[in-house]
Amino acid sequence: MISFENIFLSWNRPIFQDFNLEILPGQKWILKGASGTGKSSLLKMLLGFVRPDKGAVRFEGQILDSQLVWDLRRRAAYVSQDIPIIDQTAGETLSRILNYKANRHLSPSQTEIMMHLDSLALPEDFLTTPLNKMSGGERQRVGILIALLLDRTIFLLDEITAALDSETSQLIAQRFMTDERITLLAIAHDEIWLRHPAALICDLGNNR
Repeated sequence: MISFENIFLSWNRPIFQDFNLEILPGQKWILKGASGTGKSSLLKMLLGFVRPDKGAVRFEGQILDSQLVWDLRRRAAYVSQDIPIIDQTAGETLSRILNYKANRHLSPSQTEIMMHLDSLALPEDFLTTPLNKMSGGERQRVGILIALLLDRTIFLLDEITAALDSETSQLIAQRFMTDERITLLAIAHDEIWLRHPAALICDLGNNR
């Protein structure tokens, strides 16, 4: 589904030198490595925000270009570890994103929303809570909830359980790692992700 082929990338210094990774549909790849080893750069490269100096990124066999990247973005959900603090409730944020042109065909039912809230260990009244009144871990789960409701099949996750307790982290990791429909590329240092039986580990410390 996704491949990084002979990638060279420099940011004032070499980040990747002849890096290769192939991701098959349904696989769960976890990126690990120290700060500065290029973990976030790979996610941004896949979304078209970073271009390699040499090499190619392919999506379903085709080289990722300015047109194909829009198709990938429509099929992928990116969740950052940093969710902006804005003067809206979680429900208002969800409604705004669902109203984007690319998402207007989606109409999750109240039952579906409640099911996802439960899977993220969130109360039923969570959607009425303002984002600026939430903890970092709660805001992270807003991002995860929205990503799940967008009904994507490719998930790009950047340390999404960094601010959560171990029990909630376990719940969320299990949600993503056991869903066979999901193709996953995630940045994580938490052993809950790294030791999961479905995890395929890409140690960027060994791919410089």
